[in-house]
Amino acid sequence: MFGINTIRSKLVPYLYKNLKCEKPFWIGSDVVLYCKGKVSLGSNCVLSNHSRIICYEGGEISVGKNSPVGWGCLIAAHKRIIIGNDVLMGELVSIRDHDHRFVYSKKPFRLQDNVLDPVVIGNNVWIAAKVTITAGVVIGDNCVIGANAVVTHSIPANSIATGIPATVRGTIPEDKGSDDSLVKTDNS
Repeated sequence: MFGINTIRSKLVPYLYKNLKCEKPFWIGSDVVLYCKGKVSLGSNCVLSNHSRIICYEGGEISVGKNSPVGWGCLIAAHKRIIIGNDVLMGELVSIRDHDHRFVYSKKPFRLQDNVLDPVVIGNNVWIAAKVTITAGVVIGDNCVIGANAVVTHSIPANSIATGIPATVRGTIPEDKGSDDSLVKTDNS
């Protein structure tokens, strides 16, 4: 017998002409898909319960293989968001490629244009719970972004970044077959 989430996962690709899904994938309950732009989900992608994928007209969102979108996450693109393979996202992560322009003028902030700048997240990245990633950020391969961080600038590959704004606190060393000293931090 099929559960409702299995049935939903089978039907969704047929409901959205701009959505491309590699099988298998899974879509949880209360997921919002707004696909006016192009959205592609790699194989073994999971859209967990209450997640939101919002791709405006002219935008592009690409989520790589084996990259689950955590509970309550928001991914919103006016231009482009590229998420690599094997990316882990904790709950309530927010990724946006746009921000409001705000200058003092006679025009209210709500009527001022958006500033658009693509976001790129590399392969094998762990984005912990409640992280916010803002427009224009590039996160390199093999990074860990700590819980509650606000990422406002690019993070180089093999980095551990935490804080508001997120700053690099350490590096992830190459695996040499030992479990000793897997993580080097500024405090080591």
